Amino acid sequence: MSDHSHRSTPEPQPLDPTARETHHPTAREAHNPAADAARHLAAPDTGPASARSRSMFAPLAARGFRRYYLGQTASAFGDSLTPLAVAFAVLHLTGSPVDLGIVVLSTRLPVILLTLLGGAVGDRFSRRTVMLLADLTRFAAHGITAVLLLTGAAHLWMLIVLQLIAGVGAAFFTPAAAGLVTGLAGREHVQAANSLISISRSAASILALGAAGALVALVGPGWAILVDALTFLVSAAFLYRLPIEAGRPRPSGGVLAGIGGGFAEFSRHRWLWMWTIHSALTNVLVVSPILVLGPYVADQHLGGAPAWSAIGIAYAVGGLAGGFAGARWRPGRPVVAALLFFLLMAPLPALLAIPAPLWLLALAAAAAGMEVVVYNVLQTTSIQRHLPEEFVARATSVTMLGALVAAPVGMGLAGPAAALLGSGPVLSAGAVVAVVVTALSLLVPPVWRIREEKRMNFLPGPPLEACVPFDTGEIIVMKVLVAVLAGGALLTAGAPAFAQSASAQSAKTTLGPYGYGKVRLGMSEKQAKATGAVVLKKAGEAGSCAGWDLKALPSGKDNVGLYISKKRGVALIFAAKGVKTPEGIGLGSTMTQIKKAYPGVKTAASGYPYVGVPGNSKAYYSFLLSKGKVYELALGLNTQDCVN
Repeated sequence: MSDHSHRSTPEPQPLDPTARETHHPTAREAHNPAADAARHLAAPDTGPASARSRSMFAPLAARGFRRYYLGQTASAFGDSLTPLAVAFAVLHLTGSPVDLGIVVLSTRLPVILLTLLGGAVGDRFSRRTVMLLADLTRFAAHGITAVLLLTGAAHLWMLIVLQLIAGVGAAFFTPAAAGLVTGLAGREHVQAANSLISISRSAASILALGAAGALVALVGPGWAILVDALTFLVSAAFLYRLPIEAGRPRPSGGVLAGIGGGFAEFSRHRWLWMWTIHSALTNVLVVSPILVLGPYVADQHLGGAPAWSAIGIAYAVGGLAGGFAGARWRPGRPVVAALLFFLLMAPLPALLAIPAPLWLLALAAAAAGMEVVVYNVLQTTSIQRHLPEEFVARATSVTMLGALVAAPVGMGLAGPAAALLGSGPVLSAGAVVAVVVTALSLLVPPVWRIREEKRMNFLPGPPLEACVPFDTGEIIVMKVLVAVLAGGALLTAGAPAFAQSASAQSAKTTLGPYGYGKVRLGMSEKQAKATGAVVLKKAGEAGSCAGWDLKALPSGKDNVGLYISKKRGVALIFAAKGVKTPEGIGLGSTMTQIKKAYPGVKTAASGYPYVGVPGNSKAYYSFLLSKGKVYELALGLNTQDCVN
């Protein structure tokens, strides 16, 4: 699931609702007959050319935008693989939601620190070149990450460093992209262009998230991240084929002066401060907990990666619907419309807090996906339409900064807050904040003063009659996109069943971190019996532990499957043949494999190896070995009183 990084939009000047913003042509434009003729295309007309210019597919008639669009669609496929893959890579390494928050935070930190510089660079130099170098940087970072995971050499600090490098690429890519789209599609078609990009990203995500869940569950997260690395190369290839921008106004002065100019443009628009505050608060308290705790909830209660993948697919389907809505809908007050749409985000954290059944979470995720796309299309379009082109990248970087600062703060706090209070209360609080903060924002008068006129004087994009038709390669890629939609629909229908099947299979074969199947550490004898999964085998004496068996895995004549203590409840659970820990250790594993899976393994005074359970600080694994292989594996409470 993608980050909900809201980008605020500029305020039309003046604030009079009846005012319309007009473009004042430069001296070059005022004496350019071709530009005057092209500008005429923006005027109302009843002919077929006007109808075609109003079509949501009109930007695809321009070859430059079309190439950019196809490259970004490929990149979107990879972008949707990586968040899920990285999340479960960290959980498999350490099992800690705190560590997961740190890794996600490391992706965002460079964007916070460098986004203003990225905006200034994007307005000063060739946006195409800046974006191409950013893609190659991310290719290297994700490619190395994949190799480390696939070879088993990855450590937490390595993932953090590589995510920092990938974040540097994103800091320079995103502001430049906002300006490049304006130049490729023209202001007349920019809302349709933004919507098409959102539609393609959502469509690619549908297929990618289904593939991500399958890849992580079957062969591990490294392969998913490797595919993402390759898609950055595809994006770079399409960017390379774009012409270098010519004739675009460039800022005077140095890069630092350019950053100051971006701040100056931001300060002109008073309502923008309010929107930035709304984005910051909701990113800290609503969106960030979903991104950090959502995979954790899925891993503990919903069946792991396939379940989170199913939720992500539903989110992408909602985003797809939001893209079509954003292309067609022109609200008179875009700020108010975007804030009202944000309320669709509230159900998802509320239902994750329970957690609700997977099908209900999927519906909430679809609503959230629609919200994100409509919100961002309205914001991005307003920036591109109402600001001079030479300010677009810098203003975008400034308006992004509030949300970018807030998001990693929320991600860094979500894990510790969940460790202290539990994931449920943290997610529930996020749902309440979504409603309260949005309601308060709607009470601020400036948000109602921002109006979108039905007619505006735009700088047009390329005249549609003169556009070059699709070449063979582009037609092939477009057909692939249609196949993505069809395949995504099938994956969306089958993902919940796959997730439930995977959950049941995982429960039958995994010991830890909290128990085995329905039987959990700390359950009382009454609670354990109520699961229907255990049977009494050896009654304990007064004050001692009773020996029980798991019905599905009888332990044999002289053994027991678990101990239940009078004081501690379920205190020890023993692994049967074929049962493994989440890290892959089971009967028959070697000491070398144990050390690789658990670098912190220790030796008890009695001589047997033991280690704390990743993700559960109240439990440990113990191992008994004979001839170098494990013949007894137990999951126990640190406070168990059944065996020495």
